[in-house]
Amino acid sequence: VLRRMIDDKMIAQKAKELGADVTEQELNDKFQEYKSRFRTDQAFQDYLKRSKHTEENMRADLRRNMLRDRVVEHLSGSIEVSDAEVASYYDENKQRFVEREQIKASRILLRVPPNMPEAEKKVTRNKANQLRAKATGNADFAALAKESSNGPQAGRGGDLGWFARGRFPPEFDNVAFGMEPNTVSNVIETKMGFEIVKVWDKRAERQRPLEEVKENIKNSLMARKRNEKRRKILQELKGTAKIETLITFESPRPDRPPRVAGPGAHPGQKGIPGGPGKLELKPPRMQQPGTKVKVPNLGKPAPHPKAPAPPPTAPESPKQ
Repeated sequence: VLRRMIDDKMIAQKAKELGADVTEQELNDKFQEYKSRFRTDQAFQDYLKRSKHTEENMRADLRRNMLRDRVVEHLSGSIEVSDAEVASYYDENKQRFVEREQIKASRILLRVPPNMPEAEKKVTRNKANQLRAKATGNADFAALAKESSNGPQAGRGGDLGWFARGRFPPEFDNVAFGMEPNTVSNVIETKMGFEIVKVWDKRAERQRPLEEVKENIKNSLMARKRNEKRRKILQELKGTAKIETLITFESPRPDRPPRVAGPGAHPGQKGIPGGPGKLELKPPRMQQPGTKVKVPNLGKPAPHPKAPAPPPTAPESPKQ
């Protein structure tokens, strides 16, 4: 955390020196752009709650990132990625651009809990067979799914969209990926229950051509170069800045745990709250590069005094 604070302070100082500050309007625009990635305002508020963020500290993070990017841009100039670099990356990583076989399908799911009695399970299987017979006839598959399916896609007619192998259990995939378009499967028993699948379309595995992925590769290489340049510039800024260690803490010896305040501590002991020796730690202040700040080293904490021994007990009286 301290290292990040130092980096942020150096960037802020350099941005001010370069006249590359971020205006409130620019920050507002960036914040609204980020917020628009969420479908609704409630989705954005839910994200803030889950991530324990607030709009205020999110805006602060955005400002820091914008300052950092501007300083990097000023000090590094424009960053370019050539067509030759893109082509070279594509040739060396072709396997990353293989689009796996996919199918577009829908399903009807009749759930079977693990503890369902065999008689009820038989009834559910018979119902699945009846639905399958309707689906292979003139009945609308989406309507059957909306009416009878227990799956999460029932509301949209059982539509699963496009997907590759691995999204569903093997017993499902082995049947679905062996089907032809516009066909209905037999009843499949999976760990979820009895399922009926209709495959609408198929896409064979293919190698995506360079032209199709060119922009994605270029953006990825640009981000990589920008990150490398950012690290280099931060190192250069650190090399010209005067940064002193304001507070040091010695690590405890492995064979001796650090002492803490306990029954033997008393107000007035150095390092114990309530006494004149109370230590007050203040956050360090970053200065302009070249400015030296001296803060006395706090050193080791005072040793903790041993607790006084208990008073001796009186001898027992002889038994009568």
